[in-house]
Amino acid sequence: FGKGRQVAEVRVQVGRTGTLDLDLGVAAYIRCFAPAIRDHQPLRGKLKDSSRIFLKVGQEAQCGWEIPDKTTACTLTIKGSDPVDSQRAIIGLSDKAAKDLKQHKVNRQFMPPVQSRNPLTHYHKLWKTWPGTIEVSGDPTNRVNGTYHKQSCQHSVVLSALWRREGEIPLYLYFR
Repeated sequence: FGKGRQVAEVRVQVGRTGTLDLDLGVAAYIRCFAPAIRDHQPLRGKLKDSSRIFLKVGQEAQCGWEIPDKTTACTLTIKGSDPVDSQRAIIGLSDKAAKDLKQHKVNRQFMPPVQSRNPLTHYHKLWKTWPGTIEVSGDPTNRVNGTYHKQSCQHSVVLSALWRREGEIPLYLYFR
């Protein structure tokens, strides 16, 4: 670019190469700033890594740079079982509270612009229970697959639910 600007960032991480990975090694990431500093229609917002490379302890030295694929998608199967009381039921909200909320007339000008499938003016028809156990499957990388158990997050996750995955690497599901 010839203007003395920083055009890229290289980060090197030594130790655990990923949050869910117990193996040790070296990871290097490159983030290119060119989309943000170009003169015509610069990109605004957070820039993502352009490429990365991992070398794990004990692994053959045959590794290459990975370029993130923007079209990666998968279909997960999520199955709940072992119903438990929801946070709303635990604190004592009754059917009358749900009925009163549904009958409340909201002044639309005071409603925030929310892009969500969850309505703000009434509870879901199954609001009294949450699944105590959630089975997740279908991830080809096997990173999120597993059995998650509901945590008793009273006074920390208001009217929401948090599940923790069994196993040596904990992973959490949080629903609002």
